[in-house]
Amino acid sequence: MGRALRYQLLLPAAFLAVMAGVMMHSAAAQSPYECAAGPWSAWIDRMPGPGAIPTLHVEGQCTFRVIGYRVEVKPYLPPGTDPNVYLLDLIVHAPAGPAEPGVGTAKISYATSVAGKYQTVLLLPDRIAIPVREVY
Repeated sequence: MGRALRYQLLLPAAFLAVMAGVMMHSAAAQSPYECAAGPWSAWIDRMPGPGAIPTLHVEGQCTFRVIGYRVEVKPYLPPGTDPNVYLLDLIVHAPAGPAEPGVGTAKISYATSVAGKYQTVLLLPDRIAIPVREVY
């Protein structure tokens, strides 16, 4: 009898755990945007010449399931501790007015002068890692 009682107590906890997992998966599937698929590219322009300044360029694209969203990237604060990784904050802005169903895209373009030799740009909070190439 003690064993049967133990299983009866575990069933509601197991059911709640399964439901929580389904709800979390459902919430992730309902995200209004997808940025990880890109396409993304990042490069440092190191063209020589008088007054040339190494410039990091990042370009990409997000797809939205609702029309009217905007996206921007800004340097992540505080900057990371890994000198090979440049952190950017990916900021998604919801539409100001009523949301319209439909598919839309937003192109992202970012450029800044850099002193380091970065190998990766990491977009947070989505953790999209973009390899950096050097252009001469």
